[in-house]
Amino acid sequence: MMIIHILMIIFLTILTQTGGLIYIIALLSSKALKRTITGPVTFILIYALCSGVLLPWFSSYGGRVPLPVDHPYIKPGNWFTVICNRHYVAPLVKQEMVKVAEDIAQTTPGYKMVYLDANFPFFKGFPLIPHLSHNDGKKVDIAFTYNSDNKITTKLPSIWGYGNYVDKSYSPNQVCPESGTSYGITEKLPFTEINPGLEVNHEVNTRVANRILKAQRIEKIFVEPYLKSKWKLNSNKVRFQGCHAVRHDDHFHVQFR
Repeated sequence: MMIIHILMIIFLTILTQTGGLIYIIALLSSKALKRTITGPVTFILIYALCSGVLLPWFSSYGGRVPLPVDHPYIKPGNWFTVICNRHYVAPLVKQEMVKVAEDIAQTTPGYKMVYLDANFPFFKGFPLIPHLSHNDGKKVDIAFTYNSDNKITTKLPSIWGYGNYVDKSYSPNQVCPESGTSYGITEKLPFTEINPGLEVNHEVNTRVANRILKAQRIEKIFVEPYLKSKWKLNSNKVRFQGCHAVRHDDHFHVQFR
């Protein structure tokens, strides 16, 4: 049983950063209450309290704040991101993302920015697995914008927001002949075809990228070379992420200084 608890602590720490510590607290609390409340229920209650109330307050002292979950122009791509505390950024990043979303929405009826993974609430350098660099509050992934029945939608083709590429015929070997499995690994995720009727809105994605490039202290945007060319994103801040990372033709990786 001890091994199971240790594995759960490790798993929850990797997945949510704070879940491992909360799991320990739940175990101790359950014993103190002499199991009048079961361990799983105790964990869920404490985790909900911490994630919903305490973490946003404490993390602000360390320079991280959560991205909005109830805003007219910006939302998470799925609740997994929020429940697992993967939507934290530096205050400046939040301000810029909200401003970009508001500006695009003013000229694009129906637009709402959909964000994916960002960062954990605490500690510079703490890895947000499987991402290579989401560890300082300055990175956030933004889902591409799609059309459904010729209208802008916040629906995504994948439940995760990753793994459903714009051009599925685009071969990694064209740019990464020795990339191994990591470059295209996100397409192997389950549930990457949940909304098969969606179409990429190239015009709006171009508009979003160009507006992000005007944001204060923007450092770079990662996107696949063929999309940079198609969307005429001529700034040297729009770059190829390299063959060591996963493909970026299903989302923008946005990075601030």
